[in-house]
Amino acid sequence: MARHAREAAAAAADGRVDARDDIVARVDVIEREYGFRSILDVYHDAVSRAARTQRKRDAAKPRVRARDRACHRPKARQGWTKAEMRRRRVRTCVACENMRAREEMFRVIRVREEKTTRVVIDDGAHGRSAYVCKSRACVARAKKNKSVNKALRCAVGTEVMEALEREATAFEEEAGVDTRGLVFERPDGVAGRWEKPGAWVRRKLQTSARSKNQCTCTVNTKTAISPIDLRIVEPRARTRRADVSNVVGVPA
Repeated sequence: MARHAREAAAAAADGRVDARDDIVARVDVIEREYGFRSILDVYHDAVSRAARTQRKRDAAKPRVRARDRACHRPKARQGWTKAEMRRRRVRTCVACENMRAREEMFRVIRVREEKTTRVVIDDGAHGRSAYVCKSRACVARAKKNKSVNKALRCAVGTEVMEALEREATAFEEEAGVDTRGLVFERPDGVAGRWEKPGAWVRRKLQTSARSKNQCTCTVNTKTAISPIDLRIVEPRARTRRADVSNVVGVPA
């Protein structure tokens, strides 16, 4: 305001402009500059308020060391540790999603050649692989859900699944185990974060008799019983199938 008054007085003294016209022009300039200054003040106040809020929020946030963050904490992997997974070469079954050592499972490989694609069963070839547990229940589940097809991302012929069924049948007959009729109870969530692997349970058959003709009818009902462990501890040396004497928890 003082600057504008001095400039107006100097202009009037020199006779450059009329005093009344100069006052009106100066009032317009003062109002315009005051409006700009008010807008800048509001802007700076908003920026300062936001900065103070951000500083308070950062100060209230607890500091967590890198090794204590959730991403670095031990995760549930069906009871496997990362070191054991590397040492035993753990793979996931495409049927039951249980994580087992590689030697305890069948391996189905998609082999790409120059113009053709073929699917083989663990003949030492290299390619995209799918793993199935060595049990008829897992092979039947994989066949029904086409899990091998989805894992290999190609069509799998019936001869491959029939070969898997024959291998699983021979393995179970040698071990004295029959997994047919078992039902898989899948835990919730992602398979890689299960606390323990899913369980195969056996269906119980209930019979109900009619009063008139005494005809019995059979009804399939799934009842909760103790799960059956089909894991194999160690494979037999120099043989393709695992040692049947090391079957854990399977009734003969």
